[in-house]
Amino acid sequence: MRLQRWIISTLLVLLVLAVYWPVKNYDFVNVNDFEYVSKNDHINADFSWPGVRWALTSQVAANWHPVTVFSHMLDCQIYGLNAGGHHFTSVLLHLASVLLLFSILLKMTTKTPEDLAANFWPCAVVTALFALHPLRVESVVWISERKDVLSVFFFMLTLWSYLHYVKKKEAKSKGGTWYFLALLFFALGLMSKPMLVTLPCALLLLDYWPLKRVRVESESEAFSFGKLFLEKIPFFLLTVVFSVVTFLTQKGAGAMGSLEKLPISARLANAMVSYARYLGKTVWPDSLAVLYPMPEGWAAWKIAGAVALFVTLSLFAIFNVRRKPYLFMGWFWFVGMLVPVIGLVQVGTQAMADRFTYLPSIGLFMAVVWGLSDIFAAWNKRVLIPVTGAILAVGCVAVTANQVHYWQDTETLLQHTVALTGKNPRANATLGTTFANKNQWAEAERHLGKAIEEKPDFAEAYGDLGGVYARQGKLDDAQHAYEKALQLKPALPLAHFGLANLLMKKGQIEEPISHLNAVLKLKPDFAQAHFYLAILLARQHDPAASIAHLQQAVQLKPDWIPAINSLAWNLATQPDDKLRNGKEAMNLALRAESLTRRNEPGVLDTLAAAYAETGQFANAIETAESARQKAIAVNQMRLAQEIETHLKMYQLRQPVRE
Repeated sequence: MRLQRWIISTLLVLLVLAVYWPVKNYDFVNVNDFEYVSKNDHINADFSWPGVRWALTSQVAANWHPVTVFSHMLDCQIYGLNAGGHHFTSVLLHLASVLLLFSILLKMTTKTPEDLAANFWPCAVVTALFALHPLRVESVVWISERKDVLSVFFFMLTLWSYLHYVKKKEAKSKGGTWYFLALLFFALGLMSKPMLVTLPCALLLLDYWPLKRVRVESESEAFSFGKLFLEKIPFFLLTVVFSVVTFLTQKGAGAMGSLEKLPISARLANAMVSYARYLGKTVWPDSLAVLYPMPEGWAAWKIAGAVALFVTLSLFAIFNVRRKPYLFMGWFWFVGMLVPVIGLVQVGTQAMADRFTYLPSIGLFMAVVWGLSDIFAAWNKRVLIPVTGAILAVGCVAVTANQVHYWQDTETLLQHTVALTGKNPRANATLGTTFANKNQWAEAERHLGKAIEEKPDFAEAYGDLGGVYARQGKLDDAQHAYEKALQLKPALPLAHFGLANLLMKKGQIEEPISHLNAVLKLKPDFAQAHFYLAILLARQHDPAASIAHLQQAVQLKPDWIPAINSLAWNLATQPDDKLRNGKEAMNLALRAESLTRRNEPGVLDTLAAAYAETGQFANAIETAESARQKAIAVNQMRLAQEIETHLKMYQLRQPVRE
């Protein structure tokens, strides 16, 4: 059995690597990956204390999950923005969870040599299905779903520690260390993804079967349910705390749907239909998409059928709770694990999602595989179970490999999604922005127009369309699109920012300032909004406020050269003695010079001004001359003339004042 265990583990590793190997060449996709990693300056910057503090105090995509953020930060330190490395980390985490699950299943179900002989192959088949099922692709391949593979890894460590604690309790010895480790891993899992809040209930199910810790009739060595529940109180307390934190975070971020838009009756109907759809996609994983849009309503027959299926399976599991405890445990594991994401509290626009089945599917697999093991009991199940498992694994490998292919880039993924789901405004809008990033304006306008046609109140799509028009120079069309977006949704920071930028190009000041202030009220860490607001405030002759916003921009984006250079210039050249700070200007200008490798004439001009402000006129003259020559070399003649004026002042030992 030890040899078989090593063989099975090795085969699982090889199969998972083979199926997911292509992702090493895949890119980030424009479905949250930009927000999570590639365009998030907090995450892809150097790992530092300000970054750690931001991770602990901020949300990403309406979620507070600092451990996941730390994981992304670490990947950025190792791989930079090479998406293949980020994908590889997720595959490794999935592999670790697979191997842990195999060990956990064996540890839970095999207390005697007879148990091992009976349960080895069911454990192997369940693990193989978990490892290779096509529904895993979204969790493993989508970089934004690092929270999925990371939280499940900690979930497995929690179970591993809990099993050691149970073993200690059964041996009448102290298991406090293992209990503490289980709590610690649970907390880390919740800080990776709060979907794990149902874990205490899962532990109670495991206590019933296969751990058999619940007292049944005269089995005095077991515990009462009440005692086992009290044992889980610290876990339930963590569940309550993280449930509240998640609710407040998502509500504050505006990600939580209102009862007015989606009443409780519609949510209950979608929940029942979703349970049936999850079952269907687990049995027959066809037409898998990254986004299943919420329908306007489900047909009555579908709701009735889904309710009937749910009730039938639940009653069947309950009536067989004594004779076939694995059915009860497996079914209610599946049902309970899905509760946080089944849509009763609606977050986002999806009706369901493949990634939500990552942990719940384990319960289904256990119920089905142990059920087949019972059915095959009259035959040679040592042959039938592994053969059946091998057939299922081969099928999963083929379908999973095909599903992985769709994740190679945004365009392939979303066109596949639109083809499968039909009316899908969110996918069409994202396709539109993807084509816009490639300067394919006609396709961008077509898909954004289709998104608006499918969902006329889609404010974000109007905002994106405004950006497409603005980048083409269609300023009037862009202004109309931005205004429509803000009419539909006033709390839309990117639309405010786009409109402010557009009005600045038209020479306006007052209205852009109003829009930029609205941006910063909604999104205080928007560095570009601080920068543009600083420019406008300078035009309004408010240098103190302008400098304050430049300082905010630099603090938020420490390596952003335009903001650093502007702040250094202001601190070096302001006429007001209270606003000038030559030493700070020098530090900033030297940082900008280093970032531009002394090749940017405007930065060198600022550095020369900082030298002059600190009385280093020889350095100022030398630097200004170098800046003038570089400006001429790149045909920036106006800048060269300005630098020559500054140079004459330095030769007279006079600093610049503006």
